[in-house]
Amino acid sequence: MRKLVCFFLGDRELAAPIDAVRETVDLRPITPVFRTPASIAGITNLRGEILAVLDPAVLLGLPPCPRGPATRIVIVEPDDRRAGLLVDALGPIRDVSAEQIGPVPPSIAPAIAAMLDGIVSMPERPIGIVDVGRLLDAPEILPFARSDRAETPAAEMS
Repeated sequence: MRKLVCFFLGDRELAAPIDAVRETVDLRPITPVFRTPASIAGITNLRGEILAVLDPAVLLGLPPCPRGPATRIVIVEPDDRRAGLLVDALGPIRDVSAEQIGPVPPSIAPAIAAMLDGIVSMPERPIGIVDVGRLLDAPEILPFARSDRAETPAAEMS
């Protein structure tokens, strides 16, 4: 059995493996960062930690996430990286068996399929499982990811 944290982007239900999710939080102020793509909603302060907040809807080819009363931020931590995902609303935590998970259909665009780990077959609707690590490695945001440059002393940069 796999445990999945489900969320909605528009009318689509998606999920992330629970072991990649640190927590979910209410929407808080997000400060836009200039000269970044629309898939980077901005940054936010979470108990003293500054986190990038991504709009996964844009990364997955959907309209940007509207902000409303049900909007939440899913804090993901797939490895040493941490970021927030802006979602329209949270769904349930689901236990799914391996038999319920199928491959991503070939009809889904390759750039989007690359960010998915499979599709859960559910009676209500299929649920895409987001590979959080690959989402954070999306080509649109990779140039803005923290790198060794951030650790270079200012004197060496001049």
